[in-house]
Amino acid sequence: MPNPNSTLRSAPQSNRGVVFAVSVVAILAGSGYLFNQTLTRRKEQQHQHARRKEYPNPI
Repeated sequence: MPNPNSTLRSAPQSNRGVVFAVSVVAILAGSGYLFNQTLTRRKEQQHQHARRKEYPNPI
């Protein structure tokens, strides 16, 4: 097995690591964005339900 330091210095290895890190960050950002979207939708729905309970007969 070659020396790990030499593999880290080779261009393809480092490029692969960078691409992997960028893809992981992109996936995390996308899932976090979707998660925030669903959370805000749920909060809005809860607020609407609360308003309906407070004002059952809107004038």
